[in-house]
Amino acid sequence: MALKTVQVADLDAEGVYWRLKDKAVADLASGDIVFGSESIVPEDRIVGVVYLEGGCDLPGGIQKWMPGAQRFEPMKSGPKLSPSQPSSERALYDLVIALRDAGIVPLPTKVMEWVAWYASTFEAPG
Repeated sequence: MALKTVQVADLDAEGVYWRLKDKAVADLASGDIVFGSESIVPEDRIVGVVYLEGGCDLPGGIQKWMPGAQRFEPMKSGPKLSPSQPSSERALYDLVIALRDAGIVPLPTKVMEWVAWYASTFEAPG
């Protein structure tokens, strides 16, 4: 029976690892980093996807993906803020949502596109 989902690394825009997330095998794309790849037969593997054997025990916010070396390495700058800690981006997101919900003024399309993007990141509420 073929796998339907796998665990992939959830990286931020800088390549910092935060956690594992489930992803449908059919949705894998170039750049994804799959853990537990020993259960994926070679003919089902997608070009550009990185397949790593075994599970992942990396703590979030202190390891960065190094594409050239095809591995995670400790960050030289030290740990990043946890996604649960307040950030200026989260404050802006909350402000825009409050303005939208109040309905006082229409918000620009680009602002709402950013809100939709932000809502899909690891920092989004939920």
